[in-house]
Amino acid sequence: MIGVDDAADWLDRLAAAGVMIRRALLENPWGGRSFGIDDPSGRRIWIFER
Repeated sequence: MIGVDDAADWLDRLAAAGVMIRRALLENPWGGRSFGIDDPSGRRIWIFER
């Protein structure tokens, strides 16, 4: 998991750099937003808004 200040901004940056977004930006029921990408070995990395 990686915490960022603005999840939507990071999603746009990563997508523009060619990173495949594996789970779209989601408003979590407990608050905050998150999305998922996969590293080269296939492990999911969650990016979440602090």
